Amino acid sequence: MNSFPKLYADIPTIGELSAEDAACVVRELDLASAGETRTGQPKIGAGATRSWFGTRPYEYSNQTIGFLEFVNATTENHVSIQSLGNVSPDSSLKGAAIDIRLDRLRIYDYPGRGKHQIVVQFKANHELSGTDSPEPVVFNQAFDVNEDDAAGVIGYPIFNGLVVGKRGVSFQLCTVNARNETDEQLLNALKSESVKAGLNLLATSQPVLKPFVDVGRGLVESLLKRNRNVKVQELFLGLDFDDAPLAAPMRCGNYIVVQVKESQNFDWNGWVFDKHRWAFVAKDNPTEILPYNYFVFRVALSPGS
Repeated sequence: MNSFPKLYADIPTIGELSAEDAACVVRELDLASAGETRTGQPKIGAGATRSWFGTRPYEYSNQTIGFLEFVNATTENHVSIQSLGNVSPDSSLKGAAIDIRLDRLRIYDYPGRGKHQIVVQFKANHELSGTDSPEPVVFNQAFDVNEDDAAGVIGYPIFNGLVVGKRGVSFQLCTVNARNETDEQLLNALKSESVKAGLNLLATSQPVLKPFVDVGRGLVESLLKRNRNVKVQELFLGLDFDDAPLAAPMRCGNYIVVQVKESQNFDWNGWVFDKHRWAFVAKDNPTEILPYNYFVFRVALSPGS
């Protein structure tokens, strides 16, 4: 499978910063510095905690991924979540056109207080007919999300008609916490109606893609170089057709990307999707909502594929 360099490799996520540099970012965002006494009680979840003195959830550099099969509306309320190691790839998707949608963006704990302006960037490889190598495509969108809340999005179009290669498809995803007031005009542009339609690859020719990609990269790179804007989550995901324990299978369904600390030994068996509440909850305690930052994207066949 073709891959590409890390998104903005010279700009680390907040979790990759040194403790001193991270504390400076936190102070810039009007948060208490590391080790400062806080009032109130921390939120504690199953195997997770919003640490009051140690590492905060937005500082985790690891991501774990769960998978939800498409289910019939008549099935029971709680739907099991599978780890990627238990999912088999669907080889019928080789060469198929797929749609990518954002179904959930949850901001459990991000740097700063109150309402966050979150820029989400998706980058993928698009297999164009008659070419020897895939074409990179980029899509950005900005969302206003309150702390410990979710963006009001379900089925938000990202890529329409992304063509899967013979070896699969590569994704890069990152979230940026934008707090610089001078970026308001740029962020409003990302919220425009034309952007909300997603990137229609079925109707976009190859010469048009490159400048669109360059502009998309430039927008986020500009944001990241401004004071008080910081990259929080980042993931490279190569979905392929290898039926291997450590592979990420290419399949239609929902992929749940959760920012966790690797040493917490996160287990998807302890969590389910509650269809009535539209939330990920603890299997043994359905009143407890998944206490992490996460986003969910959907892979589905494009109409007519």
